[in-house]
Amino acid sequence: MKRFLIRTRFAGAYIWAIAAASFVFAETPGYTTIDYPGATSTSAWGINNRGDVVGVYTLADKTVHGFLWRGGQLTAIDFPGAAATDAWGINSQGDILGDYTLDGVTHTFVLTAGRFVTVDVPGATLTSLAGINTTGRLFGIYNLPDKSTHTVVIKGQETINYDYPGGVTQGNGMNNPGDLVGNYTIAGVTHGYLQSDGKFTTFDFPNSAFTGAYGISDSRDIVGRYRDASGATHGYVYSGGTFTAIDIPGATQTAVSAINSVGDFAGRYTSGGISHAFVMNAPAVSYKITDLGTLPGGSFSQASQGNTENGLIAGVSDVPGGKQHAVLWQFGQVIDLAARGLGGPNSFAVGLNNRGTVVGEAETSEADPEDFCLFGTGLRCVPFLWQNGIMNQLPTLGGPNGAVSAINNSGVSAGLAQTATRDPLCPAPLFHQYQAAIWGPRPGQVRALRPLRGDTVGIAFWTNDRGQVVGTSGTCDNTLPYGIIVGPHAVLWDSDGTPIDLGNLGGSVNVAVPAVGNRAIYISNNGMVVGGSTLSGNTTAHAFLWTKDAGIKDLGVLPGDFDSGALAVNDRGEVVGVSNDKEGNARAFIWRNGLLTDLNTLIAADSPMYLLFASGINNKGEVVGFGATEQGDIHAFLATPDNAVAGSRALGVQRTDAMAAGMKRSLSPHRTRPPGKH
Repeated sequence: MKRFLIRTRFAGAYIWAIAAASFVFAETPGYTTIDYPGATSTSAWGINNRGDVVGVYTLADKTVHGFLWRGGQLTAIDFPGAAATDAWGINSQGDILGDYTLDGVTHTFVLTAGRFVTVDVPGATLTSLAGINTTGRLFGIYNLPDKSTHTVVIKGQETINYDYPGGVTQGNGMNNPGDLVGNYTIAGVTHGYLQSDGKFTTFDFPNSAFTGAYGISDSRDIVGRYRDASGATHGYVYSGGTFTAIDIPGATQTAVSAINSVGDFAGRYTSGGISHAFVMNAPAVSYKITDLGTLPGGSFSQASQGNTENGLIAGVSDVPGGKQHAVLWQFGQVIDLAARGLGGPNSFAVGLNNRGTVVGEAETSEADPEDFCLFGTGLRCVPFLWQNGIMNQLPTLGGPNGAVSAINNSGVSAGLAQTATRDPLCPAPLFHQYQAAIWGPRPGQVRALRPLRGDTVGIAFWTNDRGQVVGTSGTCDNTLPYGIIVGPHAVLWDSDGTPIDLGNLGGSVNVAVPAVGNRAIYISNNGMVVGGSTLSGNTTAHAFLWTKDAGIKDLGVLPGDFDSGALAVNDRGEVVGVSNDKEGNARAFIWRNGLLTDLNTLIAADSPMYLLFASGINNKGEVVGFGATEQGDIHAFLATPDNAVAGSRALGVQRTDAMAAGMKRSLSPHRTRPPGKH
């Protein structure tokens, strides 16, 4: 298929370590073994979306320690002065959850930025929490003086019990939306459970004598272990109502402890009487393309940065007559969000969260000389929030116009809003000043984020679940709030609202050249930022990736191209965006493990479209954007990696009857004191 020149408005562009140690590993297809040097047993219990693994190891002297495995290095985790330390969970920001024993009492800790913080349930004789998500919620168990065991979620200072009715409950895992998994025991039999939105759902591996649930992804794929009638122990993944057994080849025992939203597993297996940790993953090598289509009668659609792990995608589609409507794609269906709009003909959806709340910009029926929405209608353009079939207008900062580009899972939105102040630097037809703004979490709340020192205006593009916001700032004559938005400074507003200059690739801003400026477009939950930055000379810009540790990194362009921009990054550090040649021909790209690749080279030759913009990527590695069909129409697409999470991907290992016959009755405990998971 030929390449296309596309000139269309794109709202997406609005758009401790205590002691280090080496490690021993062995690779076979599908998994990697992790053994802490000198340990008599090693087990993995948590994995985040970057592939970082935490767990527990035991030395010959019977002492128990936690570990972190990151980027090919092992680091020991020991709470100062503790007799034993375990590491059970890790979130995408790298915060580690575990427990430690001091003076015979077990306490929970959170290790963040190299600092241990102790967490105890008031009145408990033991606190052993096992799950931590990106919002900082903690989940696990505690014991009371009457020796009863309870499951609990801790949100800041609030503790909420989640005990299965009539059973002894063990809480083991939690995802970012807040779904919980664990075990409960009634009449001596242990079953798995999922607790979501206040409702318990129980399950058992078919014909098993024991089922334990330990990890859950954002799309509700569950992993754990089960024991069959003969006493053999196996790992499993439970997805879409289907169980798949997981056994490491040659092992006598296998258990899966954690799953991330990319589809990687972590756990432990026994071979030769020794417990080994393992991590299993299968990098995507190709994508299946789905044409998301348009609203009835339409010929044009775009998918924005907003795409979740549970099948929701936000964007825009045209309708007969040339109007554009905000839309939500849900499980193959396209929903018109403007059916009950705000009175104007056009709207655009940009961001959404896991609860299906969508934000964007919409026209009203009121005239506005600034034509802020750029639809050419001369109508007011206001920020909106859509939920449960109703589109509601959000307030501005006193001026007539605004737009929202992102909403996180706590219900906080980010974008820009005009103030009542008239700014003589604004180019016609603009005359109102505008600021980066955040809305929520309560209805009607809006506040401005101050720009960098010396700047007068700001624009916010994205916010993560930690409340960090990214965007650009400058003055009204060099920071335009519509079209392909640029400004002189790429900005990160920390969760307290403090603006941080992310630097640049050598240049500033050139308003005479499209996209030549510095803007931070997207921030992941673990703080990675992507966008576009100008090179020295102010004639071209490149996609960049910024991290707190490494600063700003130039991701380059595809071979033969002139400029590029990064539009989204997931918690694993996979970046997507667009690369253009000097004539403006666009190609969607993905940057992974240091390599920039044309997405069109990773799809089938008979794909239904040529991929122009990759505007969003979720933690499962699913990419959304828009491309050109064979007929020359522009349509939104979904690119699904060939290793999509369990239930549809190849797991890499299969159980055989011969292996099962040699398995022992159960996994041997690595210690005798009560663990957070078992």
